[in-house]
Order: sequence, then C-alpha cells, then structure tokens
Amino acid sequence: MHGRIAIIEYNKKQRFNLFRRGRHFTPEPEIVGTMTRCGYLISNRFDFLPEQAFVIFKKE
Repeated sequence: MHGRIAIIEYNKKQRFNLFRRGRHFTPEPEIVGTMTRCGYLISNRFDFLPEQAFVIFKKE
C-alpha cells in the first residue's frame, strides 16, 4: 500500500472568525498522537494555510 491520509484542521489559537464560530477543531498534537497510535507516520507537514494545520500521514 502506498496511500496517504491528509488532515486539514483549524487551529484554535487563531483570531476570531465569524465563519468558524462554534466549529469543532482538534489540536494538531492530538491528531498526530491518534494517527501514530494507529500506525501512521507524518509524511509531510505544511504551514502555508494561515488558520489551519495541514499534515499528511503514511502507514508505517
């Protein structure tokens, strides 16, 4: 298998945004921890999105 999983999630610490008000978010460390426990490794991490975490995982 050569698949990848991409997760893009809002960061809580970003400034108030009416569009995001009350929306769910998961902190990046929690996402990474969950994916690691499920046997995935970080393949890439991007920071070009100003309000979101963008992480790509691959299977160990």
